Amino acid sequence: MTEGSMLESILVVYQNPLEGRLAAYDDWYTNIHIRDAMRLDGAIATQRFAVHPLQPVLDGAKCLPFHWAHTIYEWESAAASVKGHAERAGTPQMEITRDASFAGLRDFFFRPRHLSHGWSPQEGFRRGDAVLTVLLQPAGDPEEFVSWFAQSHAPWATGLPGLETAGLFTLHEEQSLPITCPWPMVAIYGLSDAGAALAAWGDGHDRRDPAGLAIMVAAMEQGCWQKRIERLTSGEVLSPPPAAQAAEARARLDHAGRYFTAAELAGTLDAISPVPGDPQPSAPVETALDG
Repeated sequence: MTEGSMLESILVVYQNPLEGRLAAYDDWYTNIHIRDAMRLDGAIATQRFAVHPLQPVLDGAKCLPFHWAHTIYEWESAAASVKGHAERAGTPQMEITRDASFAGLRDFFFRPRHLSHGWSPQEGFRRGDAVLTVLLQPAGDPEEFVSWFAQSHAPWATGLPGLETAGLFTLHEEQSLPITCPWPMVAIYGLSDAGAALAAWGDGHDRRDPAGLAIMVAAMEQGCWQKRIERLTSGEVLSPPPAAQAAEARARLDHAGRYFTAAELAGTLDAISPVPGDPQPSAPVETALDG
């Protein structure tokens, strides 16, 4: 993270581990992968989340996310991130584990359009230990939706109990995956009390309220995610404390021999198929760490 960093983009990632490999995948992602990513040019910060036992309700049914893991990266430059990943993925500078599933992987860049509480390199744009992330397709003109979100929806949402921040992002022109993202926007809400926030959020973002999200979207996919790690900055990775250094060194030994080669990884990424872009409810995912 350079002095005077500005948030140009975020990278929103959803992924699952292979069946029975959740603990190994979780260890690799926390102690190896996000640290490799934070060493790329333009990296600012990242935070990992896992699927929350509490979920919002849509049309009377509990939403069940497709994925276990959700990561949000903050970047000075999506282009620098795409370039860095292309150069390093599958090499010793960014080793990719075979414990990860690439079925339905989502890895998409978005530009910030409205941040209810702004952004700083130290605190980011979210408050609270959980997030409610909503992939969405606006029903009308996208720019009108951005204005409505900033003027009507964000003040309404941040007035709900347990909901602290509201951010809106639009799809970036820079992307890494060889698939099209079906969601032109994503809204990310910071939660200090997931139970209170989801109860106040209502059925499908409270269709009764003119400031509720549901009345302005054609389709959406929503999920609640609990904090897996604290927000981690690139500076903390470039100058790590001894405990973090030891954890990374131990993880690299533990995961040796479990990585894709660069050629294998390229073939795997080329074969990715997108998760359907339909509204939820959807299929459940594994929710507990294995042994």
